[in-house]
Amino acid sequence: MALPQRELITRVVCGSRHAIAYTIHVLHNQGYAEAGDWSRPQPTQIPGEFMRIWLRYLNLNLKRSNSGLTRPLGQSVGWGCANGLGLAHRSMLNCS
Repeated sequence: MALPQRELITRVVCGSRHAIAYTIHVLHNQGYAEAGDWSRPQPTQIPGEFMRIWLRYLNLNLKRSNSGLTRPLGQSVGWGCANGLGLAHRSMLNCS
């Protein structure tokens, strides 16, 4: 039996606090990501700009559905599992 192949996906939203909150709300309503799974707002190097990070592990093993089609399975890790991302890593993200 093969071990599951997992890959970490990162999404970053940058902008004003209001624009970020709106974007996360829209993504939540579309079923893309739970609103509570995003990090707390972190300031960027641009005054008035913030970023929030969402992480998800994607299971690269495919599962056969009832329709006969295959699809990858994913699992949101929430921010609690992302605490290993230090500020040095976050600072490498270019939000401009």
